[in-house]
Amino acid sequence: MSKKIAQILLEKLEQETRRSAFLNCLQGFSSGIRLDVTSLNQLNPFTARDVLRELFHKESTDIEISLSNEMLNDSVMDQFNYSVASNELDDIFRKLHAKSSDLFKETGQYNTYIGFPLLSHFDPLDETKSFIAPLMFWPITIVPGKNFDKWHIHKMVNGEIRLNYALKNWLLDNKMRLPEEPPLYNLETGNISYTELESYLVSVANIFNVPGKWQEQYFVVDKIGPEPIRYGNLKSFNSDKHRIGFELHLSAVMGIFQSNKEGIIQDLKAYLGQQDSLDLEPSGESLFQDFPFSLVDLDPAQWATHETIGRGGHAVVHGPPGTGKSTVLTAIVSTALANNRRVLMISEKKTALDVIARNWMNLVSGILMSR
Repeated sequence: MSKKIAQILLEKLEQETRRSAFLNCLQGFSSGIRLDVTSLNQLNPFTARDVLRELFHKESTDIEISLSNEMLNDSVMDQFNYSVASNELDDIFRKLHAKSSDLFKETGQYNTYIGFPLLSHFDPLDETKSFIAPLMFWPITIVPGKNFDKWHIHKMVNGEIRLNYALKNWLLDNKMRLPEEPPLYNLETGNISYTELESYLVSVANIFNVPGKWQEQYFVVDKIGPEPIRYGNLKSFNSDKHRIGFELHLSAVMGIFQSNKEGIIQDLKAYLGQQDSLDLEPSGESLFQDFPFSLVDLDPAQWATHETIGRGGHAVVHGPPGTGKSTVLTAIVSTALANNRRVLMISEKKTALDVIARNWMNLVSGILMSR
C-alpha cells in the first residue's frame, strides 16, 4: 500500500473515531443504545449505586431490575409514575439486548459496557476539541427474565476492563501527556479497587488541571452511587453545564460501545512513520489482462475503482451502508477469479464476508442458468 493511500485511509478512520461514542458518549441516548446509569434509579433509588458497586467486586454477582411495582400501598400517582418509568427502561433494555445479540452474531464479540468515570473537555472556539468520554469500560451482559418482567445486569467474570484508546489517541494527537495507567494485570483480569481507580484519577486530574471537587464526591460514591450526567450538548456552550477545559465526572454510561478501529489506526501511523517502509507500491502489473470486463453492473465511480485494481493499483472504497461497496467488491473478486487470480478477503465482520459470498454465488448461478 502506498503511503498516500495509507494516509487517506488513516484520515477517514480518524474522522469516524472523532464522531464515535468513545469521544461523545451522549450520542445514542435518544435511540436507546446508551443511557445514563442513574436513570435506573427511577425504579429504585439505589439501583445505580448497586450496579456501580458490582463493577468493583471480584466475585461476579447479578443485579436484578424488577419492572413490577411490589409496593402495593403506593398512591395511584406513584404507581402510574413507576409504570411509565418501567416501560421506558424495558424498551431501552430490549433495544440493548437485541443490538448486542446482533453484533455478537456479526463479530463474535460482546459490545455492551459500563463506562465510568467520564472525562470532558470543552473548547468554545473549536467544536472538534470538545468531548465527553468514559475513561474505562467494564464488559457486562443484559439478559431478560423468563417472562420479561425483570432484567439482569451481569458483570462478565474476568472480563477485561478496557481503557479508552480513542481518547488516548486524541491526547497524543494534541501533544498532551498521558496519565499513568492502572496495573495491566488488574485490567486484564477485570479486577480493580476503588483505591487503584482513585490513583488513576489523581494522575488524570494532575495532568489536566482538573478541579479537586471530584474527590469529595469520590469518597461517598460507593454509598450514594454515580452522579447524573449534566451535559446536554457538546456543540453549544452553557455556563451552567460546561466548564472550559478538562473536568472529571463521577458519572456512568451503560450501553453499546462497538469496538472501534484503534488497532488499525495505530498500525497505519506506525507504517507512515517508518523511514524505510516495505515496498508496497503498485506493481503496475495488469491483473485483469485476459478478461478486463466486469460481470456485475457498475456505475462510473465503481467502474473506475474496478479499473484501478485491474491495473495493479490500490483503492480505498469508503461510504455509508447502501452506497455500493459490496457491489464493487463482488465485481473485483469475480473479475479476478475469471483471470485465474487468487483472492484473499479479510473483514472484521463475518456479515460483510457473507454478503460478498452470497453475491458471488448468485452471480455464478445466474451465469449457469443463462447458459
